[in-house]
Amino acid sequence: MTAESKRKKNTICATVSPYVKKRVDDLVNSNDFSSMSDLVSQALSEFIANYEKKDKEDITDIVRDIIENDPEINKVIMGKLKKQMFPDESSDETSKSNSKVKVPEKHSQIKTDD
Repeated sequence: MTAESKRKKNTICATVSPYVKKRVDDLVNSNDFSSMSDLVSQALSEFIANYEKKDKEDITDIVRDIIENDPEINKVIMGKLKKQMFPDESSDETSKSNSKVKVPEKHSQIKTDD
């Protein structure tokens, strides 16, 4: 088997500042990472995860603003929530409600489909 057929990872070449290179070398030399490749792979994986999370948080913020600031949308959502939570109540009471939906703060309770 050749060395190329054993490799399951791709190669990325990048240019970094002397400061970043020194920090990478220091971290690898501290034995926290087995190699420069290990450190860069982990760093990029964490960056990508955080980047994707930010996109979802931005969408959640937009949806929250719409729900909290549009009385008609708020009324529809409140009606649907009440029907799910209290199915025995009459629909007349649900539609007369002036309650506003309180959207959870900071994404902890809002889930998106992945």
